[in-house]
Amino acid sequence: LSERMNMRTLKFRAWDKRDSTMRDVESINFSARVADLRMNPGIHDIVFPEQCEVMQSTGMNDKNGMEIFEGDILHSETDVNYPVSWSTTQVSFVANKGMYHIVEWNNYAIVGNIYENPELLK
Repeated sequence: LSERMNMRTLKFRAWDKRDSTMRDVESINFSARVADLRMNPGIHDIVFPEQCEVMQSTGMNDKNGMEIFEGDILHSETDVNYPVSWSTTQVSFVANKGMYHIVEWNNYAIVGNIYENPELLK
C-alpha cells in the first residue's frame, strides 16, 4: 500500500508581520497555535498567528523550476498576473483573476508575492 501512495511533505513559509519579511517555517504546533520561523541559519523564532501569515506550498513548480506557494504571483505570456490561493469551493490551489483559472502551472513564472509586491496585481 505505501508504494502506491504518493505522499508529499507539506511545506510552509510565512510572512512575518513584525518586520515585513518572508520566512521559512520549520514547524507548526497547531495545538499550541504557534509557528517556528527560521530567521537565519540556526536562528529560530516562535510566533503566534496574529504575527504572521502562513502559506502552504502547492507542490508544483513554475516554468523556471521554482516552488509555487500560496500568495505567489504568477505571470503569463499574455502579460497578466495571477495570485495563487486556496479555493474551498474547488478544494485545490488556484491562480485566478476573474473567471480564468490556471491549469498548467509550469507555463507561468513567479514574479513576486502578494505581500512584497502587491502592485503587481493592479
